Amino acid sequence: HFDPSGRLLTEWPIETPLNYNLNAIAVAPDGTIAVPVQNKVILYAPDGRQVGGFFHNWIVWETHFAFWGNDLLLANIHHRNTVVAYDRQGAVVGELTSFGDPQSKLYAPVTLALSPDGSRAVVAHEGDSLLEVFDADRLTPVGRLTLPARPHNVAVSPDNRMAWITAPSAGR
Repeated sequence: HFDPSGRLLTEWPIETPLNYNLNAIAVAPDGTIAVPVQNKVILYAPDGRQVGGFFHNWIVWETHFAFWGNDLLLANIHHRNTVVAYDRQGAVVGELTSFGDPQSKLYAPVTLALSPDGSRAVVAHEGDSLLEVFDADRLTPVGRLTLPARPHNVAVSPDNRMAWITAPSAGR
């Protein structure tokens, strides 16, 4: 946890298996922090106390998260070609597996981000170089863009008008 100038305010250890890289983190509006460790999600209070968590065998090292409000966690499940909405107890409450129709399957959703106002989920697909936008309330597609390179990360601007991606394979 850092202040706006970059000064370290607090830190705490997270017990992980040997050689396990922590690959994702999400923070809810209420300050709850979610971190995936192997097949589980650990929830922490802003002061580092563990306040919950859940196990789900779909969650693996490449899973990225975004809180949707305080109660739901969206996760890309790369190896299952899906985006899942979990409640804080780990129940699956929604799942995106295609872009609007059964013929248009998600392929390797590598990362996701929610717009700052929570209205849109933006999903980057490494496998077919796509950026897709979903209505976060209905989990329905609203837009799709073919990218010039394979995306790896995505972020949405504070005004919800732009998304940025990284594309390491293209040096971008």
